Amino acid sequence: MKGKPLNCYGLTKKIVYENEEFNLLQAALNIEESLEDLRYNNVVIATDADVDGMHIRLLLITFFLQFFPEVIKEGHLYILQTPLFRVRNKKETIYCYSEEERRDALEKLKPKP
Repeated sequence: MKGKPLNCYGLTKKIVYENEEFNLLQAALNIEESLEDLRYNNVVIATDADVDGMHIRLLLITFFLQFFPEVIKEGHLYILQTPLFRVRNKKETIYCYSEEERRDALEKLKPKP
């Protein structure tokens, strides 16, 4: 998808499907008629680990909750947790998901005197 999706909370399917991104998403997944026709067993939401990425993730989850809750209930929707930091030296790279992990990685990779 490109750009920030439409906030579809409280909107009708007709209005949401006028949005090209959501129309293409449901068509790509083939979920309009029923979950039986779901084209992919796993739907993964992968966004940046920043505020905009979290907002986009929330808007996509809202779309599925509003119109296709079965996708979530039956375990087809996944969220990819991306790291916030990459700490590395010449020999090793550590991906960190919190500030605490980043501090620990910096300490671990700190050159020994």
